[in-house]
This record gives sequence, C-alpha cells and structure tokens, in this order.
Amino acid sequence: ALTPLCDAMDARCRAGDYDRADGLLELWEWAAREARLPPGGVRRMHGLRAAAAVPRKKDRPGGVLPACAALEDGVRTHGWPKELLAYVRMQQGRRARRAGDYERAAELFRDGLGRVSDGITKASLHVRIGQALLHLGRLREAEGEFRACLHLANLGGERVGAGDAWLGRASLSLARGQTADGQAAIEQARAAFSEVGHRYGLASAAALAGALARPAGDLAAAVGHYR
Repeated sequence: ALTPLCDAMDARCRAGDYDRADGLLELWEWAAREARLPPGGVRRMHGLRAAAAVPRKKDRPGGVLPACAALEDGVRTHGWPKELLAYVRMQQGRRARRAGDYERAAELFRDGLGRVSDGITKASLHVRIGQALLHLGRLREAEGEFRACLHLANLGGERVGAGDAWLGRASLSLARGQTADGQAAIEQARAAFSEVGHRYGLASAAALAGALARPAGDLAAAVGHYR
C-alpha cells in the first residue's frame, strides 16, 4: 500500500490539492511505521522523496523536516541518489522564504537547482528563485528565472510549471506598474492551470488579479477576484 500512497501524494501535489497531499503524507507516515521499513530501503526512500515534495504539512512547514533530515541521512549513509537533496533544499528554501530571509531562500533553491537533472523540477526551482529575487527587488534577475521556468515547462509539456512562470511574470508586471502586461500574464496562467485543474494555481491567479486591479482604482473588480 505504500507505493500507491506515494503516487497519490505526487498526484495531489501536481493538482494543487495540497490539503489532500498533507493527509496522504500523514497516512504514509503511519503505514511506514507499521511496516517497519528498513532505514536504507528503496520503499522508504521513495516515500521520503514524495513527503519532501509536499509544499506544507498542515500549514506547519517544520513538520516535514524529519523527512528532509532522513533523506539527507540516506544520501550520506545509504548511497541514495544525490538528486534527492534538491527536494530537501526546496523545503528549506520555503522555510527561509516564510521567515522573510529571501537571500537565503534564493541560495537554497539555487543549490537544489544544481543537484537535479529533471526538467520539471528544474522549472519549479527556477520560479522559486525568481519569486525570492522579486522580493529582493532584483527584477531583471527574477525575469530571467521566470523565462527559464517557462522554457523548461513548455519543453516538458508541464502546464503547472508554465502557470507558475506566468504568475511570476504577472507579479513582475505588478512590481513595474505594468497593469496590462500583468493581466495578460494572468490569463495565460489561468489557461495553463485550468487545463490540469490546478486549484491552488487558479486561486493564486485570482488573488494576483485582485492585486493588479487595486492600483487602477477598480476596487469592485479587486473584491470580485479575491472572492
């Protein structure tokens, strides 16, 4: 039952259904304890990789740290693939970002980017680097990261990655006061997320559309987007 749980976690993450992914993670943790998986086993490795890819754990990002620590130990002690550390750096970067340490977040995401060969994961890390740089006011660098994400996502036919890249570009337009460009980017993001039913992405697009409407003084439209 452990492998289907890992597959289901991955599927829920791809669909942006992070609450369900959290619940499946808790179920996997219980099942893994019951099965008494050996520390260096392949099934444990696959489960920890899936766990480390869950964006949050019941809104407590520290809750996934044991999985990250176990992955690092597996790479060091059991010879697991070093690419697994990209998922660890992704979680560590999220924690740094939530703490407002955007320099550290960008550094961790870049470290993860250097460890992984999978194009989809690379695209995800590029957009996260871009988001951190955007918070630091490094707009030109952020734009380069969003472009890299979109390129890789399009190469792999990865619509969630494409949607994330377009959201990044919309945020960049908001920072530059380019409302029309931002609205166009949001429509691209919505189209990408709608193709795969990505709930979190669609909600993020609506929130950003509201943020773009406010500077133009269209508060009614902003409220409509937020709702």
